[in-house]
Amino acid sequence: LFSFVLCALFVYLIMIELKLPWWYAILGGVLIAMLSTQWERLSGHYNLAVAFAFPVPIYILMRFYKKPLYLTSVIFGIYMFIISARHLYFTLIIMTMIIPFWIHMIFSGLNGKGKWYQALLHFAVQIFIPLLVFLILSGMNDEAIDRTAYPWGFYFSRMKLEAIFLPIGLPHGSFMEFSYHSKSTAYVSLLGTIVFLVIGLRFFVLLFKKQFKEAFLIGDSKSFSWIFWGSVICLLLSFGLPFSPAYEKLLNYTGPLRQFRVPGRFIMPFYYLMTITAFYMLWFWFKSTKLKIKYVVLVVALLFTAFESIMHIRARPRQYRHTLEHLNDWDNKLEDNRWINEHNWSEYQSMIPLPFFHVGSENYWIGDRSPALQPAFIMSIKTGLPLHAALLSRTSISQSLMNIDLVKEPYHDYEILEKLPSDKPCLLLKLSGINLLQNEARLISKAELVNRGNKLDSYRLSIDSIRSLIVDRQNELRTLASTDSLSAEFRLFEDFKSEPEGYFSGSFKEPVTFFSGIIPDTGTFSVSFWWEGADRDLWPRSNLFVDLYRSNGEKYHHLMTDLFREMVLREGSWGLVEFQIDVKEPFTKIDLTVYNKLIIKGNIQIDNLL
Repeated sequence: LFSFVLCALFVYLIMIELKLPWWYAILGGVLIAMLSTQWERLSGHYNLAVAFAFPVPIYILMRFYKKPLYLTSVIFGIYMFIISARHLYFTLIIMTMIIPFWIHMIFSGLNGKGKWYQALLHFAVQIFIPLLVFLILSGMNDEAIDRTAYPWGFYFSRMKLEAIFLPIGLPHGSFMEFSYHSKSTAYVSLLGTIVFLVIGLRFFVLLFKKQFKEAFLIGDSKSFSWIFWGSVICLLLSFGLPFSPAYEKLLNYTGPLRQFRVPGRFIMPFYYLMTITAFYMLWFWFKSTKLKIKYVVLVVALLFTAFESIMHIRARPRQYRHTLEHLNDWDNKLEDNRWINEHNWSEYQSMIPLPFFHVGSENYWIGDRSPALQPAFIMSIKTGLPLHAALLSRTSISQSLMNIDLVKEPYHDYEILEKLPSDKPCLLLKLSGINLLQNEARLISKAELVNRGNKLDSYRLSIDSIRSLIVDRQNELRTLASTDSLSAEFRLFEDFKSEPEGYFSGSFKEPVTFFSGIIPDTGTFSVSFWWEGADRDLWPRSNLFVDLYRSNGEKYHHLMTDLFREMVLREGSWGLVEFQIDVKEPFTKIDLTVYNKLIIKGNIQIDNLL
């Protein structure tokens, strides 16, 4: 919260650098901080809520432009190292914001105050060296080497023009109906919208007149102008340009920049530069015009911007005041918490919440709406036990799979058990009155009840009990095979032995239809097949399409899902997919197709379709 105070302070300092009156700068700093897009970050992605992240470098660079001292560059470099530790998104966005500024400084020789190579040295001190040091230090302590190279969300969180220039969510914008995400908004105020249109019109008029230098000048501050146009670059990137869903494969050529999966966040510097520019140009106009109405325009503009800022922030205290009664009960005096003090949690080594959830590898999403999310994290804090579940991003793919295997069908030795630090039992945490999936219920069947509460039931699950699940399941399958073999129901089996490799293999450059066949009967049928790539980045996110056709060729059913959603067990890199289909007409034709928009190399391999 204090970062918003610092935000207002540095916006004030920027306005002072722009030679605006002190009272006007104070008002502008407060209102811009109140209207900030980063208030939304207090409800999620908390590290991005550092409101002074962009005003600080803007102010330092404006001072550096006037007098390019190495001390200023060192201060800027230290700031970049600190803000990188807060969130690397800030680093990339700030670097993008200052591109025009540094192009000008290099080619102008520090604006005529030095040489081009001196400008490069300053740039290295400000950007290159602190970023290199940070990457080295952070990489030294990262044991996971298999994080995803393709984080999900690039096209989900792009900015839209109406979320920037229209008062969506404010009283005077209540009649507007647009589809938008609350974290993809950055309203620059009505004043900012008007000033942006004026600047845009002036820019193209001056370009048409071939007055290029004047076209890029904002007011009479050259340093601020270069940074402003850098924020316009950020604005364009926030729309997801030059990428579009139709050309999703272009993301393959962006290298490590793919990790910055939410382009909408690039809007943050534009918000600050645009709102500061709005106040700046309003005063610039006020001082230069001779119109008598200018006092009315100034007062109305400031009052209306104050109204918008107040409306934007007034509900924040209520929205962000989260009182979690069971978490705040540190002494566990509440009836539902008293049992926590009655056990020695050092006897356990980890916790498995049920219904299970695991979100983070960017390849498998399990139980992202599990009712056990909040209780699991509260219990982990209170007991000190680490969770086998996760709600993160960019987690290790192999580590994620080892944990996910615990709630998949028992099939082979659980690799995670060999990685655990001891043979201590695990604590199962189950929400009372919640129906579990079959494989989750298997864990409960092997556990000993520790406590039954109003909301939570806890169980002791030994490591040997987890191992015994495999033997039990193998016995179940033997029994099922001996009785099911007598059934006369329809079966269709394809082992792809006729294929050159002994299994189906198709290039992922386009949708791959790996099976097409006729089902003569009606009813509910189970479909299963093995696919290779369960432990590979991006492959589990491949789409699976199931299409059913009548005998006349007319499609009457279409299902789109993902391989990871239908996978029931895994053996190494091979995963078993199982799902059911309802065949409503005899002699239905079924087509099974897989496709991945991002994979441009490699073949999908399918085997043993039943």
